[in-house]
Amino acid sequence: VVDPVATNTPQVGTVNLTVAASTITPDQASLSYTVAQGSNPASQTLRITNDGDGTLTFTPAPATTSGGAWLSVAPTGPITVFPGNFVNLTVSVTSAALSGGNYSGSVTIADSGATNSPQVVPVSLTVTATPVLTVSPTTIPVTAVKGGANPGNQSVTISNTGGASLTYTAGAPSAAWLTVVSGGSATLAPAASASLVLGIDITGLAKGSYSATVAVTAPGATNSPTTITVNLTVQAPTITLTPSSIPLSVVRTQASPGNQTVAVGNSGDATLNYTTSVDRKSTRLNSSH
Repeated sequence: VVDPVATNTPQVGTVNLTVAASTITPDQASLSYTVAQGSNPASQTLRITNDGDGTLTFTPAPATTSGGAWLSVAPTGPITVFPGNFVNLTVSVTSAALSGGNYSGSVTIADSGATNSPQVVPVSLTVTATPVLTVSPTTIPVTAVKGGANPGNQSVTISNTGGASLTYTAGAPSAAWLTVVSGGSATLAPAASASLVLGIDITGLAKGSYSATVAVTAPGATNSPTTITVNLTVQAPTITLTPSSIPLSVVRTQASPGNQTVAVGNSGDATLNYTTSVDRKSTRLNSSH
């Protein structure tokens, strides 16, 4: 400020301008996950602190370089963090469908008003190839007729749907009427399968329902052990006679009584094939006059 007649001219004033800005500070430089094939790892927490003096506003941006969208962040945003405060982000990996191998991704935090935007946090994922035991079917219903032929053998498919070899073994069945006929053990490469054949012997079994199991184990494989359940129903016919007895009264010198009808029924759960026979018994009455 200048005035020619002033005693203290000129006077210079100072203007101080402070521009507020946010500063993005992740608490971790990177995130790393290791998980067995066929499963998902536990989520991790990434803390974002605003160390500046302006408001931080951002939307987390997860990205992957291969394997699809296996990386996610919650909350999804937009997220506002005031100076001196922080927010915890939950970083999750969905890897159950991924093959064995190494994968990479990142979480980007960006705000055009921040002094150090963007901040990129690398994410590494290692999926270890493991065998996966798959058994189909795991429940087998079987029906047989008491006194009839044994049911046919039952076939179960044992597969390896994982990324490493497995060796499986079928344990001893829990009941004597169930046996392992073939395929009780084998080594399977990835994507390979084998047949486990089970046999059923109904000799001596009464009419009724039975259940037995076989456990299939493959050390180191996902889904091991897997139990196969065989539900056996032994059916049998049941003869019903209506009436079950016929009272007759005849006079020796008169004609024989008329024909008598007996209804033969089957109240069981299997087909009845029957034959009839007659057991004739006579009683002689002695009389004296």
